[in-house]
Amino acid sequence: MSDVSRRFATQALLYFLSNVAVRAVSFVLTPLYTRVLPQEAFGTLAYLNTLGTLLTLVVSCGLGAAIVRFVPEADRKQERTRLLGSIAVFYAIAPLAAVVAIEVAGRAGVLDAWLGVAYDPFLRYIAWAAWLAVFQAIPLQLFAIDERPSRVAALNVASVVAQLSLVGYFVLVRDEGLLGVVQANLWAQAVLACVSLWLVRSHLRLTIDRAWLVPALAYALPLVPHLVSNWVLSISDRLLLARYTDSAQVALYALAYTFNLICVMFTNAVAQALGPHFIREQNAERAATSLPRLGDLCIAATCVVCALVSVWANEALFVLAPHARYEAALAYVPWVVLGALFQGVYFVSSQGSWYALRTGMVPVVTAIAATVNLAGNVVFLPRYGAIAAAVNTAIAYAVMAILHDRLAQRRVPIPWHYARWSAMIAAAALAIGATPARAPWLAKGLVSLALAAVVAWLAWPKERAA
Repeated sequence: MSDVSRRFATQALLYFLSNVAVRAVSFVLTPLYTRVLPQEAFGTLAYLNTLGTLLTLVVSCGLGAAIVRFVPEADRKQERTRLLGSIAVFYAIAPLAAVVAIEVAGRAGVLDAWLGVAYDPFLRYIAWAAWLAVFQAIPLQLFAIDERPSRVAALNVASVVAQLSLVGYFVLVRDEGLLGVVQANLWAQAVLACVSLWLVRSHLRLTIDRAWLVPALAYALPLVPHLVSNWVLSISDRLLLARYTDSAQVALYALAYTFNLICVMFTNAVAQALGPHFIREQNAERAATSLPRLGDLCIAATCVVCALVSVWANEALFVLAPHARYEAALAYVPWVVLGALFQGVYFVSSQGSWYALRTGMVPVVTAIAATVNLAGNVVFLPRYGAIAAAVNTAIAYAVMAILHDRLAQRRVPIPWHYARWSAMIAAAALAIGATPARAPWLAKGLVSLALAAVVAWLAWPKERAA
């Protein structure tokens, strides 16, 4: 058991460091953007990023998740190449057709008034970058399934180098401002698409194999509304803020949400490491001996990381942005971090849904959580502003964690230690809520140590301690 835990922890750490490399682009560039771009332009950039994320989710057709689930079913290398090659060909045709249709509508002027931003040039760059971004899913998911996090890290480092180099050229050298940012993103995605296909060239047989593509699409397409609902849950609040407030308010909330992304980097790493292990353990029918313990480790680490991010947010803000202009963002941080904590719980407890190959109900439960978020924002955001969006984020992710856990347990029952989880979550929530942003460093240090000790004690297997 200790060997399994150590192996899992090592892989999770590698994935986390890899995710840090990718997200580091945002953290490194955020101080640049907040100083170089006007505050309104920074808010517009956050809006454009939300649209780009949504478009990427839609045109990918959810096939990234299908790679994770179906590659282990393709035992022979020949079958793998046909599966991955079929997905690559599909990516080259269907998403491209969708982006071409968007281009036609954009040139006709249909999208400008509807989306509130000029298609030419901003949305054009966002649309084409979304198509190019889908190809990265092939090597990232394949290497994750094969438990080769070092290769995932290498691709992510390439992403960092490309993004930083191109932003430096377009924004600092050519001084093109917001236009330079979206141009840099487009060219970075083009470079990474080529690198991604080159890395998996020996794993691709460029064909359309219906025996693999049809089941993969049947599994993946129901996930598109799930992914869109996830987008509504996690990103649409900024679109509604843009509707009910000014760009400066959107910028404050977008900066606060950076702390959510720091936490999600870690929880995503945990999910990446847990997914292949979950599949392997289920196939070997050993879930009862290892997965509950790994679940405790995942939730413990998630609680500690999220709480520390919130407790030390004030200090981090000095690095991310000019403190006086963006200090008001601190009010939103505890709530968006709490939302990230519940999202981390969802990543762990929902594993059974993906293993079961029955994804029809997945978008339904995600849509319920998204509706809770959207309805709360529509009702409360016009009156209370961004703080309502932050609170609704935490509530909606809690709803999603509970609903997806119930669905997963109906598909693949796992004896998770819910009592331990609840105690660890309560300890983290207490640390998040009871620590003022401007508390002295000594007080924050004591809270951090106390939380780590409490969570470690709760997560420690009592049978071994005895």
